[in-house]
Amino acid sequence: PQALGSHNDQQSTWQALGPEGVKIGWGGHLGDLVASSNTNTVFTSISVSGNAVFSAGETVFQYQVGGGGATQIGGLTGNLFGSSTAAATLKNIVTGTNAHLFANEYGAIVKRSVDAQATFQTAFAASTVPGGAALQYVQPSTNQTQNNGLAQQLQTVARIIAARNGLGTKRQVFFVSMGGFDTHDGQNMNQADLLARISHALGYFDTALAGLAGGDMRNNVTLFT
Repeated sequence: PQALGSHNDQQSTWQALGPEGVKIGWGGHLGDLVASSNTNTVFTSISVSGNAVFSAGETVFQYQVGGGGATQIGGLTGNLFGSSTAAATLKNIVTGTNAHLFANEYGAIVKRSVDAQATFQTAFAASTVPGGAALQYVQPSTNQTQNNGLAQQLQTVARIIAARNGLGTKRQVFFVSMGGFDTHDGQNMNQADLLARISHALGYFDTALAGLAGGDMRNNVTLFT
């Protein structure tokens, strides 16, 4: 691989078969192929771990969400500087049509984002998947119970799968991630914890899919790393 000593380039190579700067990833390629199965193609390729080239397609955009769902653009609803009129005016400015080509394209993109967030959040809020103590694992080196960030990401994925009818999707690609594997001389201590987190997260996800709203989804989901 190119740039073998560069962490960023190696992550990009794993996700997209090219060093940093490559535009389309494996998940995005899959998304391009399956998007026609979805009524709403906006939610075809979803990253629960920030901006990732893995999720970017040629025609499919990656849609980024967090544990609370999609992030809303601030100031477009409710009161802005104490005025509901100001919020509505701002929304009209940033989503409206414009004679200037760049401004018009910007407005179209922002409007798509606002509409998608509203659709996503409605379906996501109605979807529940068990969490709480189920998202905690036992850290093997300390024997202490801790929250598992990877399990939390997979809980979000499970909630999105459960909300598929409201989102208008049948085929989706998801991206989650967990760092910490550049262990250097901490390998003996850290590797056990890393693998314990993965083991717990995958077990949690399997259980969540088995009891998902709408039935057991385990035979409809492929997970790989």
